[in-house]
Amino acid sequence: MSSPPLLDAELARHWSTPAQELPLALRRLQETSGTLSAHEAIESAAETTLSVYEQRFGLGNAISVGRLCDIMGAELSGPLPRRRATPTYSSAPVAFRRHGHKAELRVDTARPRIVLNGCMDESLARVSVAHELGHLFVHRRGSSLDRSTLRLGTSPEEEAIAEYAARLLLLPRSFISPFRKLHTNTALQAVELAARGRVTLHAAVVRLGDPDIADGSLQAAILWKLKPHTTADRIEQRLTPQWFACPGAFVPVGTSSARPGSLVARLAEDGEKPVSRVAVEDVRIGTLVGKFTVSGFAWGSVVAGTRLVLFLCSTPEPTGAALQSTDRREYQRSLFELRSEPASPEGV
Repeated sequence: MSSPPLLDAELARHWSTPAQELPLALRRLQETSGTLSAHEAIESAAETTLSVYEQRFGLGNAISVGRLCDIMGAELSGPLPRRRATPTYSSAPVAFRRHGHKAELRVDTARPRIVLNGCMDESLARVSVAHELGHLFVHRRGSSLDRSTLRLGTSPEEEAIAEYAARLLLLPRSFISPFRKLHTNTALQAVELAARGRVTLHAAVVRLGDPDIADGSLQAAILWKLKPHTTADRIEQRLTPQWFACPGAFVPVGTSSARPGSLVARLAEDGEKPVSRVAVEDVRIGTLVGKFTVSGFAWGSVVAGTRLVLFLCSTPEPTGAALQSTDRREYQRSLFELRSEPASPEGV
């Protein structure tokens, strides 16, 4: 199976691994599920779980990880971060590897437990819990757990599958299609999806490139931030990548700067208001080189040093495609329904 153009580098790395070369836990998952791959097994498990969730609670609000735990027979414990009243865009660091997540799956009792480890970022906490539920998917055989594969410990392949499961659970396809219809700006789709799903920006961005929904056009994503303690005057010199998602390319995080006149620089210099734009641009950032349709969304304050720019690259649209610019009023209007959505009583 050839690797699709996924934004999740770890998932892409293991996508084409022959079944016989996968870790035992993933081989057993595939065998017991009757699917052609571990990825399909996880997609099926997530879909079944969300079907139960929808029957009980509906899918109008953000998915409650507490309710997901109940459905999957797991106990959720630990200090839960307080839910914010308004949409936020968590730029929390990428939490793929186990030391980056803020939750832990424990199976030392009859009922599996997921313990949150004092995470104050609600979005990261939710993704972390859903990631651990992904591990439950991997080791569950019917109504019981496979203790032999649990004793073997995790693997890079399992971590990638668990992270994929987290995105499938918290960002169902039904959440994504409305934003795709509303906006041609892919960056704006991502930030609104992150707010709707109450997940990190990174999870929302990578979700747009996942194999169950992607059309292959989205090629790369970079979150730009202002460098701390810099003496540079020009805005492009003050900008540097905070994280990137573009498998096969290298982007110097924390050291490279934006180009003068680039979409990133122009969005950043609109310093005190949220703004988004789409353009066709020649991109040269590290080894990410080419002509792309670029989508950007910026928010925060240049004066306060909190300005961030989300920058996404897609394969170019046909000649003559309309370019888009969204000012603050248009952006706030597009978020009206999201902000008006009633809060879930379950919190996290």
